[in-house]
Amino acid sequence: MEISPIYHNSRPEGELPAQEMAAFDFLDSLGIDYERVTHELADTMEKCDDVSSVLGVDVCKNLFLCNRQKT
Repeated sequence: MEISPIYHNSRPEGELPAQEMAAFDFLDSLGIDYERVTHELADTMEKCDDVSSVLGVDVCKNLFLCNRQKT
């Protein structure tokens, strides 16, 4: 999997989804430093491990569960 170099306090170039733009705006407005990379879809934990090794962080797996009634 191809992973970009680490970008520090730099949002991606080009158009971004509204939620992603809002997240970058929020971090910037609070003066919070961040690092990011760009990569293709990481649809397995093994691919997520590749990304986490570049960033030097642990990646947690999140599961969202609901019952059959979706309550």
